[in-house]
Amino acid sequence: MSIDIIKSGGYKLSALDIEREILSLDFVAEVAVVGVDDDEYGQRVGAIIVLRSDKRQSLTLKELREGLKNLLVSYKMLTMLRVVDDIPKT
Repeated sequence: MSIDIIKSGGYKLSALDIEREILSLDFVAEVAVVGVDDDEYGQRVGAIIVLRSDKRQSLTLKELREGLKNLLVSYKMLTMLRVVDDIPKT
């Protein structure tokens, strides 16, 4: 089982491709895209984001989706968001 592939609604999505598009937004410092288990779609696309403090103090899912609307097709669009201070590395 690969954690880099998210299976959502019959699509196989690359988490790395989605991360690359999110990182192109100037207010994002770090991101981890994950598949979150879902009874209807198999998995939903979620993101854990660290914001650049010099650009933004907060971010809503609606704002993020607006920033990504020209970068991601609808079936790759995020449905869950968590903004954190840091993403632990292993």
